[in-house]
Amino acid sequence: MHRGFFSILTICALFPAGIALALVMGAGAIRQGPPLLVALSAGAVVVLPGLSLSAVVRFRALAAAVGVLLWSSLVTAGFSLYFPGERADALAAGLSVFTTPIGVAIPPDAILAIESQLPHLGAATPRPPVARILEEVEIPLGPDGPADGVVLPFEGEGRSMSLPLQVEGPAGTQELWMLFDTGATLTTLNQSALDALGVVVPADAPEVTLRTASGERTAKVALIERMWLGGLEVSGITVALCEECAGSRTTGLLGLNISGRFRVTVDGHRRELILQPRESIDHAVDLSPWLSIRATAVHWSDGRIEVEVGADSVADRLVESVEVEIHCDETFTAVLEEIPPNGSREATVSLPLGTDCTDYTVEMRTGRW
Repeated sequence: MHRGFFSILTICALFPAGIALALVMGAGAIRQGPPLLVALSAGAVVVLPGLSLSAVVRFRALAAAVGVLLWSSLVTAGFSLYFPGERADALAAGLSVFTTPIGVAIPPDAILAIESQLPHLGAATPRPPVARILEEVEIPLGPDGPADGVVLPFEGEGRSMSLPLQVEGPAGTQELWMLFDTGATLTTLNQSALDALGVVVPADAPEVTLRTASGERTAKVALIERMWLGGLEVSGITVALCEECAGSRTTGLLGLNISGRFRVTVDGHRRELILQPRESIDHAVDLSPWLSIRATAVHWSDGRIEVEVGADSVADRLVESVEVEIHCDETFTAVLEEIPPNGSREATVSLPLGTDCTDYTVEMRTGRW
């Protein structure tokens, strides 16, 4: 009978111990602590105090199970007292340590449901920073009232704000820490991050010019299908391969081709980045390395001028539309739609009589995948 009771008690202790371990490991992961040190520290914090009860009573195995059950429950309930507002995020980060190796992803709604049922000491703070709705932030968000958005906790100060992102590649989804840099036009990743994602950069990939701390340099680019900032999906991201742009804990820079899709507010006091999606998104920065714009002006004998505008794409993704500006003595616009992957599209623009288009230039103004 004692053996059966001990078995039941041990099983009952596993759940709160696992939750407490996930919380402590998640808190360390959010702060980008060394993985091995985080794991060892979490085990010591959650397990050792409970096991110590077995040293002072007669039935050591039973006492150990009771000690782990009580102590891990106390750690779970008191977590928010030391890390207010972080329990849902820590739980998500900690559980991912257990589930990622077996290829299982726990939905955010399930994480929030589990966290809401856990005990609290003191006032409950159920807000998850990574998936918080902006209605909780006292700032105006659009003419029609609050809009959906996210708040991301960041690490560092000033221009050294690092953020966690979920990035999808052919080899699966990875959580990467990236440096938020308002001075970077393009998002960058290092080779190890691209390898982990399964993204191959061919030798004939398009190139861009990057301005780094060591000066200008050329870099090849790749196309990432999608990323997630908190619960917000961003698709069709051009990234440049840059080893110098990565740090000891970050894999690259989060540039304006991502952050420009949001209205960004930095709350330095709370160490949070508030992102609100923009109503109109321009993908011109992402498109420009993959598109070549060409134009030919045809002058007819009756004084008419027609400009034949074309775009050639080397991207493996459909381009929904591109707006091209034609600069003569005045500026005119051509719209190219449905440019197929690795294909071309043309359009002809008739200019008004009397237009001087002896010298002209063309450039992409806006575009969308």
